[in-house]
Amino acid sequence: MGKKALKKATDEVDEEESEAEEKAEEKAEAEAKPKVKGKGKAKVAAADETLEEASEAKASGAEKKPVADEAEKEIFEEKSEVAQQFEAAEGAKEEEITEERTYVVPLSRARFAPPVLRAKRAIKMLRVFFTRHMKAQEVVVLPEVNDIIWEKGISQPPRKLKIRATKSIEGTVTLYLAE
Repeated sequence: MGKKALKKATDEVDEEESEAEEKAEEKAEAEAKPKVKGKGKAKVAAADETLEEASEAKASGAEKKPVADEAEKEIFEEKSEVAQQFEAAEGAKEEEITEERTYVVPLSRARFAPPVLRAKRAIKMLRVFFTRHMKAQEVVVLPEVNDIIWEKGISQPPRKLKIRATKSIEGTVTLYLAE
């Protein structure tokens, strides 16, 4: 390899390294910018000012101040308002329970299925059982009940389960473990 070819190769490598460094710096700046919700120009301007102040503080060697900026306070307030809306909605969604019963559900017939289908069949048997006994339109099996059925694996579901079932006004039956 000649001197000119060697020089070109090193120049290309240097350019690639400098481009990679620039991309890394841009990525770091993008991550350092505070995330601003909404399209308000005032919020974006305030966020840019806080970023500039932070970069000046780093350059001067000053320590970070724990004082929150106005833009950060606005973002926090928006989040808290959204959280309050969700809390209000959850309180309104409380369903009225019209019926509550406790059953010991026999699941031994799930053993008639092949070993790789037994736990799935036990879940289906639960749904059919409560559709018949509580005249349900929909049956919701909670994860705790599902975990008990699948506890020993797919091929060994329990032969009996004691279940507490609640029926709402809409006809939805929710299954809980009875203890």
